[in-house]
Amino acid sequence: MLFFLPFELIRGRDYSATAAGAALLPFPAVMGLLSGRAGALADRYGTRLPLTVGPLVAALGFLLLAVPLRGASYWVSLLPPLLVLALGMTITVAPLTTAVMSAVGSDYAGTASGVNNAVARVAGVLAIATLSLVFIAMYDGALREAVVGLGASGGLPAELLDALSGSPLPAGPLGEAGRAALFGAFQAVALVGMGCAAVSGMVAWRMMRSLPSFGSNDG
Repeated sequence: MLFFLPFELIRGRDYSATAAGAALLPFPAVMGLLSGRAGALADRYGTRLPLTVGPLVAALGFLLLAVPLRGASYWVSLLPPLLVLALGMTITVAPLTTAVMSAVGSDYAGTASGVNNAVARVAGVLAIATLSLVFIAMYDGALREAVVGLGASGGLPAELLDALSGSPLPAGPLGEAGRAALFGAFQAVALVGMGCAAVSGMVAWRMMRSLPSFGSNDG
C-alpha cells in the first residue's frame, strides 16, 4: 500500500513528492510509538489474539482507503485510514516476531529470525509485483472506457497518452478521466489488501493454538 499510495497522491490529488512523503508520516510514527506496548501485551496475553485482531484492524484501514473521498481534505480522506492501518500493523508486527521466535528452541533463534525477515522481504517484493499487474490492468481498462466515453475510438491515441503521462494531469474531462482511472486502480489494490489482511486474521485465530514448536533444547 505504501508503494502505490504516493502514485495516487501525486498524480491523482496533485500532491508534490515532498507533500506525499509527509502525508505518510503518521504511519511510521504510530508504529514507532506503540510497537513496544504491542510487544508487551503479546508477552502478557499471548500472540493469538493480537495476530487475529491486528490484521482485521488493518483490513478496516485498507477498506477506508478504498472509500471514494478524493475531493475531501487530507484530515478526512487520508489521515484516519492511515492511522487505522498503522494501528493494525502495530498490533500485528511485534507479536508476529514473538510468535516466530517462541516457536523454536534457543539454538534455532538466529535461524528463525533470518527466516522471518527473509519471508517478509520476499513477500513484500512479490506483493508489489503482483499488485502492479492489478493496478495496471484496472487503470488501463478504466482509461479506455473513459476515452470511449469522450468520443474517441480505436484505443488510446498517442496524444491522449502523452497528455495523461504528464504530471499534474491536464484540466478538463480528460484529466478527470485520468484521476478517476487512477483512483479506481488504487481502490482495487486496497481491496485486495483488505481481503488478504482479513484472511490472515482468520487463519491466525484458527491455527495459532495448534502450531508446533521446533528445535527445543531437550530434543
